[in-house]
Amino acid sequence: MPRCPTRLTPSVALACLAGAACGPAPEVTPGLHSRAPATADAAAPGSTASSLGTDPASDPTGGPAAAASGASTASAPSASGTAGGSAPAAAPYVLAEAGCRVEVGAVLSAERFRGPGPMTPRLSDTLARDPAYARTYSGISHGDQHIQCRYRVQVMGGTYRYRFVIGNAITRYDVDRCELVRAEVASEIVAATRHCTDLHGGEYDGWVLEPL
Repeated sequence: MPRCPTRLTPSVALACLAGAACGPAPEVTPGLHSRAPATADAAAPGSTASSLGTDPASDPTGGPAAAASGASTASAPSASGTAGGSAPAAAPYVLAEAGCRVEVGAVLSAERFRGPGPMTPRLSDTLARDPAYARTYSGISHGDQHIQCRYRVQVMGGTYRYRFVIGNAITRYDVDRCELVRAEVASEIVAATRHCTDLHGGEYDGWVLEPL
């Protein structure tokens, strides 16, 4: 069975346990993990959103743990974002190791959704192959909640927009959480790009770098 991400909406958890939706984990340095997939596609039909700031260039409808040993990082806030709370804008977070440099900068948009999460190519293929599973997924995904964070990131000198999804099934977090997870975003990008050797390497699983 493929390794499941660390943060999941209920429907994606079911998909992962079914052994198809998450897929094999990217090759990672010890200490790096993965989370529920996100894509450049919009959230699935039926989702509703509330937002705190929107990137004008993006569709308004729209992670990994701390950096590995030896990485060079900027300081990050220690507070935890919670529903109704607020967090100050954080400084850019830099993860540099083994010739791979990722910088996670400004939050371009932060939106809270209720309903099915982002559709990835892998999940779409799974639903198309298995109608019975697709019905089960549809039946439970309407209760999912998640937060979509879009960041301006730099990978090996190139500038991109990157979306990161935070599972929020018990409404634990609000959109301010996006300011506090830059280390996880950087680690995910390093893993998805196989240490910056393939910038398209994670797209089938929904980890997409959109050029800016």
